[in-house]
Amino acid sequence: MKKISLWLILLLICVGFGGCGGSNSAGGSSLQQKIVFAGDSLTAEGNWSDYYHIPVDNRGVSGFLSSTLVNNIESYVASKPNKIFIMIGTNDVLGGLPEDVVDNIALIIDKIRNVSPTTLIFIESILPVQWADKCAIIESLNIQIQSICSAKKITFIPLYSLFKDNSTVINWAYYQSNGYHLTEAGYQVWETAIGGYIFS
Repeated sequence: MKKISLWLILLLICVGFGGCGGSNSAGGSSLQQKIVFAGDSLTAEGNWSDYYHIPVDNRGVSGFLSSTLVNNIESYVASKPNKIFIMIGTNDVLGGLPEDVVDNIALIIDKIRNVSPTTLIFIESILPVQWADKCAIIESLNIQIQSICSAKKITFIPLYSLFKDNSTVINWAYYQSNGYHLTEAGYQVWETAIGGYIFS
């Protein structure tokens, strides 16, 4: 009788503490938000999942233009991700085709909202490059992109100034020798700047 009572007590204790022999934390993977990164090689070369220690679907593709992303963005959000982070436009500027970047970003936003209206959209500013004339174009585009984001009530993340240097066009500590791809130090700056948006 005493033995049965002891087992009954143990059973009640186990039930009271949510079960014995394992855990099912509310913070587990079932509640993990789905995050997508979209863009060109700058995005593609970032080790985002390693930086944040969470799964990130990195859909950056080397050579992508803003027009290419327009044509592919719907497949990126078909899974209805919680958030999408987008940086696009560098290849447009370097290729001498910057005039459609702002309109294409507006189209990208509209397409995402049509396919996945609950996805939070974060547009990141285009980063500076080593050529002053290209930077002048990028600065103008970023102002226009920010205006589009404001009008569409989209979060714009201003990263441009973080990669500048007072004495040169770019801070070379953050750039590879080609003057537009980033070093690991550059990715650390980017990672830190958007971390609050990732985990908010």
